Amino acid sequence: MKKLPILLGLFLFACSTQPIQQAKLVTMPALYPAKNYSSKLYDEPFFNEEHFKYVLNKQKGDSLKRIYTSETTITDGKAKQFFRSGDVTLNKDTLIFILTDTPFSNGRYELRFVKSPGVFNAKYYQTFSITDSSYKKPVFEVINKNLILDKGTYAKGDLLKGKFSFQIAVSHTWESKYVDTISVYGFVKAIVK
Repeated sequence: MKKLPILLGLFLFACSTQPIQQAKLVTMPALYPAKNYSSKLYDEPFFNEEHFKYVLNKQKGDSLKRIYTSETTITDGKAKQFFRSGDVTLNKDTLIFILTDTPFSNGRYELRFVKSPGVFNAKYYQTFSITDSSYKKPVFEVINKNLILDKGTYAKGDLLKGKFSFQIAVSHTWESKYVDTISVYGFVKAIVK
């Protein structure tokens, strides 16, 4: 008879606790249909489970488990690259997003965007330099941009969930001028700093 209240108590405790978030090894982020990146539903696996990859720590000669704070896919024709690190900083009422692929790879590009009331700007950067003096860096111009956030306002320490998509025109001025378009589709799930 004394076991019944104990079992009932354990059952109620088990029902009231938060479910443990699953962690999943993801080596290559998935690219979903374009409509997923403008939907206000956050039902993609990235938002419901922690995605991670192991990173080599050269100093210790060991690997570390690193959780993705972004799953962003950049497509340039058939070539793809990924941004799996996303930092979000709050400065007064402005959110500053910085997306890279460091430490997962030697990231050669970076995406930054700023969201404040009435303003949304995005910049795409080439972070490496070439010593050849004849080399001219490409010029990136964001031509279409979309950002969906799970809340209207944030405070430092809040969990931010967001979806975004960009179209970027790339002007190369090698021997002749060449313009191309790259597409960026991504999710971000990070603690606001």
